[in-house]
Order: sequence, then structure tokens, then C-alpha cells
Amino acid sequence: MVGAAGASMAELVAKAAPKVGAHIGVHVMVTDLKPLQPGDPRGLALFYISLAAVIMGFIGAIQLSVHAKALNRAELIAFIAACSMLGGFAIAATVDWLLGALALPFAESWLILALTMFTSGWCSRCSTRSSAGGRSCPRGE
Repeated sequence: MVGAAGASMAELVAKAAPKVGAHIGVHVMVTDLKPLQPGDPRGLALFYISLAAVIMGFIGAIQLSVHAKALNRAELIAFIAACSMLGGFAIAATVDWLLGALALPFAESWLILALTMFTSGWCSRCSTRSSAGGRSCPRGE
């Protein structure tokens, strides 16, 4: 059995199938072919670390728009990229090394989280500028 329908469905099948099999006289053995990691029994850790990266990207961009208005475009991109790399490292290290919730492929996870933070931060920065009456980021600052 593979828990593709989700952890709840896999748990339900694992508990119900042997009972139903015993009731009808058939031996049923349920085996999870791709079990979730012990630190994440419901499979939600990836969702939460992705959500953390998006929120940190938004908060970083808001802080930049409030406290660093004088940055030109290159400085802004470099600062958001540096903060994203640091934030991605912090999230991946916390989840993998500190909490031990997931055994992540560290470099890939770090870069994916950093890209997520950068993208959410840059999109947030562009949308707040255009909604505040400024020009949007793709046309220039």
C-alpha cells in the first residue's frame, strides 16, 4: 500500500483491512511501500517549511520596503537574495539538524527554500509598490 491518498487514508486502510479480511475469512496483510519519516507521521512538515519560507519572504520584503527605501534595484535584488539564502539555510537546518523532523537532502532543500523565499519576497515587493501608486517592478523603478 502506498499512502498516495494521504496519511489519514493510509491509516484507515491499515486498520480496517485486516478487520474486514478476518470478518470474511481472508488473511489481509497491509504493508506501506513508502512510509513517511518517523519525525513527520502525517506528512505535513514539507507543507509547513514551505509556508515558513513564503511568510519569511513576505516579511523580509515588507521590512525592506519600510526600512530600506533608498536601495537601488541591484542592491535590493542582492539583499533579498542574501536574506533568502540565509533564511533557507535556517529553515532547512532547523527542520533537519535541530529538530530531526525530516531527513532532507540538505543542499537541494536549502536552495529550494531560498528560491521560494526570494520569489515570494520579490513578488511581494513588486505588488506593494504597484498597489501603493508606484510603478510595478517589471517595468522598472
